[in-house]
Amino acid sequence: MKFIIHAILVWVIRKGHWAMENKLFWWNCLFAIGTAGFVFFWRAPEQSDFRIRTLGMIFQLIGVMTVWIDLKDATSLFGKKGILLNNWNWLKRGILGRSSIILAGGCTAASSSGSARPKVRHSNLPSASELERIKTLEKNAANVDEDIDALYCESEKTKRDLTLAISAESSNRQTADDKLRLQIKNISTGNASLLLFGLVWLGIGIFISTLAPEIAKIVAGHWTEVAKTI
Repeated sequence: MKFIIHAILVWVIRKGHWAMENKLFWWNCLFAIGTAGFVFFWRAPEQSDFRIRTLGMIFQLIGVMTVWIDLKDATSLFGKKGILLNNWNWLKRGILGRSSIILAGGCTAASSSGSARPKVRHSNLPSASELERIKTLEKNAANVDEDIDALYCESEKTKRDLTLAISAESSNRQTADDKLRLQIKNISTGNASLLLFGLVWLGIGIFISTLAPEIAKIVAGHWTEVAKTI
C-alpha cells in the first residue's frame, strides 16, 4: 500500500513539473473555459451586451499588460528606472529646480614603498693579502650567484601569479560576457511566448468587444436577427 501511494505521489510531482514547463498553455485553457462559461452560461438579462463588452475589455488589458511586462524587463536589464519614477523626477526637477550638490574635493598622496633585497658584499682592509682578496672575491661571486637565483625564482613566481591572475580575469570576463549575451537573448526572444499570448487574447478581446451586441443576441436565442443584418 505504501509503495502504491509513493508511486502515485512521484507521478503527481513529475506531472506537476511537466505542467509548469508551459504555464501559458494552462492560462489559455483557463481563459477559454472562463470565456465560454461567461458568455453562454452566465447570460445577461434582456440581451444586454455589457458583460461581453467588459470581458473583451479585460482581454485587451491582458494584452496590454504583456507588452508592459516585456518593456519593464527590457528597461530593468539596462538599469533604467520605471516610467512613473522618471516622470516624477522630471516633474520634481521642473517644479522645484535642480538640487545643488556641493562636493568637497581633496587630494591624497600615496607613497609606494618597495622592499629592497639585501645584498651581502665583503670588503678587504687595505693591508689584506692577495689570498684574502681572492677569497673575498669568491665569496662575493657566490653571493652574486645567490642573488641571481633568488631574482630568477622571484621573477618566476611573479610570472606564475600574473598568469593565474590573467587566466582568472579572462574566465570572469568570459562568464560576464556569456551572462550578458544570455540576458540580451532573453530580452530579444525570451518573452516571445508571453507576447504571443497577449496578442492572441488582445485579438479575442477586440473581437468580443466589437461584436458584443450580436454575440448577446445569439446567446439569447435571437440569432435570426443577427442573420438578417449580415
